[in-house]
Amino acid sequence: MLFRKSKLATLTLVAWVFFPLSGLSDGAHSGKYFQYMLQESGGIFSLDPKLNAYIEMIGRRILESSEEEEKSNFSFYLINNDLPDAWSAPGGRVTITRGMLSILGSEAELAALLSREVQHAKKIYSESLIDGRFLSGTASLARTFNQSENFAVGQARPAINRLSAIKHTRIEELQADLHGQNAMTAAGYHPEAFVILLRSLQEIDYSKGNMKISFPSDERIARVTENVARLSSRNDPDDWVWNIDDFDQQLLTYKKTVESFSYANESRSRRWSSATRLLERAFSTWPENIPVDVSLLSLKSSYLIENRECGNALRILTSEMVAREKSYQDWIDEGLCYQGYGNVEGAIAAYETSNNLLPNSLATKALAELSFLTDDLEKAKIKYWNLMTVGGQYAAHAQMNFVRLDIEDNPERYFITSHSAHTGEFVGYVKNLSEVPVRSLEVEIEASIKGKKFKKKVSSGPVLSSGLTVLRPGWPVSDLLDDAKLSDVSIAIIDVIGVEQGS
Repeated sequence: MLFRKSKLATLTLVAWVFFPLSGLSDGAHSGKYFQYMLQESGGIFSLDPKLNAYIEMIGRRILESSEEEEKSNFSFYLINNDLPDAWSAPGGRVTITRGMLSILGSEAELAALLSREVQHAKKIYSESLIDGRFLSGTASLARTFNQSENFAVGQARPAINRLSAIKHTRIEELQADLHGQNAMTAAGYHPEAFVILLRSLQEIDYSKGNMKISFPSDERIARVTENVARLSSRNDPDDWVWNIDDFDQQLLTYKKTVESFSYANESRSRRWSSATRLLERAFSTWPENIPVDVSLLSLKSSYLIENRECGNALRILTSEMVAREKSYQDWIDEGLCYQGYGNVEGAIAAYETSNNLLPNSLATKALAELSFLTDDLEKAKIKYWNLMTVGGQYAAHAQMNFVRLDIEDNPERYFITSHSAHTGEFVGYVKNLSEVPVRSLEVEIEASIKGKKFKKKVSSGPVLSSGLTVLRPGWPVSDLLDDAKLSDVSIAIIDVIGVEQGS
């Protein structure tokens, strides 16, 4: 009994056609995936536009004093994240978090941080290194994404994994330190600030999150310390820039909110009752003359939804929050509320917006289920396909539903056939490779026996998941019939009847 090869085996290969791993090959793509990564990291910190402009100004000052030819192609971003972190991405993109600002004590230290990240950005500017060793950390990071309810799906996931997995070697870190120290010195900042920066980075608790900035070794600190004497001799002591007062002034608005952000961040790791009390404290300590940051409003709406107060949550999401500032998670929350109220159109629009900001599993799963309920089965299949191809906690659920929707249109992917002529009659066999049982199959069997053509339609009866079904068209044959007298055998599945549906 020889089975014909099924097309099911090609499904995993098709995934790589739809969702290639080479998505970072050009600047346009890397820019899109960088925006995805910004969403995953917390989004742009927009509380004080002057602070963002200040950071951009320091970055430009460093670039103008360097020998970098493509100065205009660099950009600097302040991320709304409590973790003290900084990282670079292809395309000259340099980012730091608002949490990092809290550990800096002067403009010179900020210049040191930006300067070393500029060196890393220059190193990966061409984006050619992405396809090599930067993939080394992808496997472990992918496991982290799969444990989350919001792992990215489709083309975004491998791209975000690559950007997040960028790791620099010991030599590259040493080079970034020394070149960065030289660059900040050329911009007029005291080289000692670089030493202070690295020592401050050593004090960070790196266990609090998946930070991208590397822990500075004692060797690195020793190297930049040795460099201070040589570099500091280039200027009169009074001419070096520290700008401590200017730095404090630029951070004044942000520092007024640090206590509130601390309460809000602590609430994330607490149970609902404790979390809401901490968030209330965050709101009560927020300065009256400063608009509440969008991240606090986002947390509040999430806690309201958790307490089944969708009406109040929607008021925040649709009235108090500006649409352009809402994150992909905010749009998921909005979709959940609309879905709960039976507003399918509003829910679909919210989930689609969430996926546009950052393709994610929760929105994709919801869109698949809503598409199924509204009889948009092709769209449901696409969404389930996205979920099943990237793995994670929804993959098995998505695969079952994808097969349920696809098995009638493409039975050849899920069933394989064979035949036998050594039992006194012609017997056909159909094996179900899927986990989806069907009530019956309509099968057309054709064969040439001793030169005579036979053709018949047969109903299989129930076909269990992963089961084997016998087809008996009633054609007598000799047990000793050789293959030469049994030819042109065709067993074609015409119709799949009674597929168990689910959502």
